[in-house]
Amino acid sequence: MTLTRGDKLVYTYVKSRATMGERATIDEVARATGVARSSVARVAKRFGYAGWTDFTTQLVRYHRPV
Repeated sequence: MTLTRGDKLVYTYVKSRATMGERATIDEVARATGVARSSVARVAKRFGYAGWTDFTTQLVRYHRPV
């Protein structure tokens, strides 16, 4: 799988929020990264998740502080 610059920006932003125990919204990520909302929504599928909720929930579970 080849990741686009937008994919990497979205993942990095969502991961940074996840490390704080927070789930990022599609709108928030789009505003913060400059990636189109529709592209942000597709990133979760590209990474193999069922959808946005699954993507953000799993990242919070994995990266949240203990």
